[in-house]
Amino acid sequence: SHLSFASDVDGAPVMAGLLEVTVYGPGGHICSLSARPAWSVADVKSAVEVATAISAAQQRLLLGLRELEDDVLLLEVDSLEFTLIRRSPEQAEWLRLAQDDWSQLPAPAFADTEVVAVAVARCGWALQYAVEELRADRAIVLRAVEQNGLALQFAAGELASDVKLVLRAVTQCGRALEFAAESLRSDPSFALEAVRANGHALRYVSAELQADPEVSLAATEECGAALAGILRGRGYSSESLLRSRIKSVLQDNSVLGSEKSFGSLGSPGGKNSESCFFGPGVSDGHLGLARTWGQRGAQLCEMANLGLPVPPGFCLAKGLGLSPLKDALQRLEHLAGKTFGDPVSPLLLSVCDGSLGEIGNIGLNDSMADAM
Repeated sequence: SHLSFASDVDGAPVMAGLLEVTVYGPGGHICSLSARPAWSVADVKSAVEVATAISAAQQRLLLGLRELEDDVLLLEVDSLEFTLIRRSPEQAEWLRLAQDDWSQLPAPAFADTEVVAVAVARCGWALQYAVEELRADRAIVLRAVEQNGLALQFAAGELASDVKLVLRAVTQCGRALEFAAESLRSDPSFALEAVRANGHALRYVSAELQADPEVSLAATEECGAALAGILRGRGYSSESLLRSRIKSVLQDNSVLGSEKSFGSLGSPGGKNSESCFFGPGVSDGHLGLARTWGQRGAQLCEMANLGLPVPPGFCLAKGLGLSPLKDALQRLEHLAGKTFGDPVSPLLLSVCDGSLGEIGNIGLNDSMADAM
């Protein structure tokens, strides 16, 4: 949007309908701006950059002792007198990498609270590289498990007993309960709450609670409808057979993102965890990861876990850099035995995006089509 500002140094008047924003630094007054009421903090930073040549990426704007997020609107704050703390160019670059491609961050960046907070919000797996102090920081860990519940495995031990934190992780991914404290996994009231949030957590409660009728019924009811639609196509017609099979699927070690599934196509702990592979009979994911990979991606993973003839493929989170895409494509080429762009036997892709729909025959050009 168009940014108009006026500095009180050159005497430009504050126009009617605009707000006067004053920015101070440790050494005193930096500049005053005429801001539109609909501006966000990000807009203010852009105007400050024009007025002072301090890049927006280096700016931290504080209201009192509270740092303001970029999406906060000026109409939402109590005062328009801000304090500007200037980041070092190094930290500004780390923040850019944390947002664009966290896997490129240098080791020292994982000791920076602000950088790690951005990285784990982008990809929960980044938590594993944070320093011990930050892996014990509840706010940091909460950001990580909200993005990927399995990041709970990298949190400090004491947080594995945090009821609210673990429940947020389980809501995102049922398998996260595996990394909760034993005291929670064997607690009847918590187990019931966990499977009501995500039925896939049933496999990770204690054996005694898996056999508890109330707990198992709550789990099958939570995710039974989605699984039932898949299972009906495999011959499970009666409700009793469906419920029995659903419960079996939820407790089976060979499906639903178990260690066996992860081990066959890639470890969940590496820096390539921005992708999720699936193929006939095996998958990195499951239906409980719909918030991460989208409903269609999670359903493909679940169908692979159930043994259906799903063609090999992968899911990628939006906004990733080229590196994760290249790594995922190489793994798919190995699995399919074909090469993307090969003029003789090309690997052709079909890409589905929630907003754009499906695009097929990616990797096919005119010369390849003529040869085929």
